[in-house]
Amino acid sequence: MLTESELPFVRSVLANPPKQRVEEVASQSLETNRIPDTYIYKVVGGKFYTPGGVLIEEKIDKSTILGQTEFVAFQEIQKWADGQNGGFCVWFSPPYPEIYPVSKIIIQEIGNFDNQKMVINRAIVLDNDSEELLDLAQQLTQDRIENSEYLRITPIFPDRDKFISWFQNLALYTNQVDLIKNGVDVDVKTDTYAKLSDIEKSVSIAGQNQIQDQIYQVAYKQGLIGSASESCPKILKTVFNAVYEDSIVLNPGESKYVKNCGNCGTTIESVISKGYRCKSCGGEYKGC
Repeated sequence: MLTESELPFVRSVLANPPKQRVEEVASQSLETNRIPDTYIYKVVGGKFYTPGGVLIEEKIDKSTILGQTEFVAFQEIQKWADGQNGGFCVWFSPPYPEIYPVSKIIIQEIGNFDNQKMVINRAIVLDNDSEELLDLAQQLTQDRIENSEYLRITPIFPDRDKFISWFQNLALYTNQVDLIKNGVDVDVKTDTYAKLSDIEKSVSIAGQNQIQDQIYQVAYKQGLIGSASESCPKILKTVFNAVYEDSIVLNPGESKYVKNCGNCGTTIESVISKGYRCKSCGGEYKGC
């Protein structure tokens, strides 16, 4: 799937890794606009690293049942990537109460660039329920999948022909397949990186703990944040959001899942922390 048109994106990210808070907001931008989010892991010594050198497994929450379940699958994918020179993996994440409001599919492909082994990840957020996600997964394997939760612990490693056939069929569920085929996803991500990096420079005089929130607020005002739900509120560093997690760790005592703004009723559907301001009315969350 990695095409000539995508090589400039890969080259740029490996040479100049985006700051983690820029990556975080870029992910929010693409997800809320339902554009596939493409990102890269380096494979070094059998482990996954961000382009900036962060060891992924050290950022994963393993204290919860959800985190432990996903970590089992993560280890299997990491082992697969270490032992293969090419191939595809598809990992499904159904909705999970107060953590994942929508479904997500992670398509992973082993590649090599300038003698650097890597995994190209494409995150596709779907507004489909668990049963539809289960149906999509069942099309990819002959093994019987009993329920959608089983998908979290069961990454699927199809051969190339099976994957290509399935990927073509995925277009019946979402137009994001065409965005990947046409290279729109990496073009938008590259453009979003540039815009957010400029925004970050303009707000960097703020306190360290406020920078990411201010980047988000400016990005929202500039129309970079869409209206669709995000896949991963960031209170837990689960496998599916670990790569985007900023260095600032939320205090669970000051964070909670909020469906609607208490002032104006605007849909939030995310875990928010003390100091969060509603994008519609500007109302501030004071903490629990």
